[in-house]
Amino acid sequence: MEVPVSDPGFDPGLDPAEARAQVREATERLLASAHDLDETALRGPSRCPGWTRAHVLAHIAGKLGAESPALRH
Repeated sequence: MEVPVSDPGFDPGLDPAEARAQVREATERLLASAHDLDETALRGPSRCPGWTRAHVLAHIAGKLGAESPALRH
């Protein structure tokens, strides 16, 4: 996936090992936050129109699973 240079979060000089570490840290924060959600909170609306928080978490989990092999190199 090519990231547009105009993306403020994109750093073309970022070391791949540092990028992997940042992804791991962000994933750990997300999992910790998600762990605290009960069934009612998961079924509640997200900031994405028409999506519950559970939908968003499932989407992210699917993307992480698809992207993780590329992040291992």
